[in-house]
Amino acid sequence: MRFWREAKGLTLGDLSDETGVSKVFLNNVERGRKQPSLKTAQAIASALDVPVDEVFRDEAVPTPREIVLRWNDNFREKRAAR
Repeated sequence: MRFWREAKGLTLGDLSDETGVSKVFLNNVERGRKQPSLKTAQAIASALDVPVDEVFRDEAVPTPREIVLRWNDNFREKRAAR
């Protein structure tokens, strides 16, 4: 969840404002300390514009989309440094 939040340029406060979920709870979800209800997960997924299963996914394992996005970001940074 943190990857998608940061990819959208959102802080926990921004996501909290968009979802109505407290920053503390969102932080705990990101850290794997709490599991959101389905309704809360749907609100988070909607705000992040991702499928709801991304809210529950283990962030230690990147999806193919994340790999491509990270590669593109690294490629752009290396080109800009030239």
